[in-house]
Amino acid sequence: MAIARALANRPRLLLADEPTGELDTATGAAILDLLRRVAREGTGVIVASHDPKVLEVADRTLFARDGEVHSPDRGELELWLSEGTGGLASR
Repeated sequence: MAIARALANRPRLLLADEPTGELDTATGAAILDLLRRVAREGTGVIVASHDPKVLEVADRTLFARDGEVHSPDRGELELWLSEGTGGLASR
């Protein structure tokens, strides 16, 4: 329901904080598909998530740690999200 309200006024930018949190796999996939379609239609979409599935639909990924923003490659970010390790752990 929150996503429907957020999209009702056709915003230029949509901020989605953990949009797949507490959802089953199928519903989470549907939400990510919806966000991707919204982005393709011209709305800017920023997603904050710990869900590795977001990487499959993201055009760009950033990682924030200790007040710094990094732009790791996808492999490094996937490793961090799945195991909490990788080059990001030491930054």
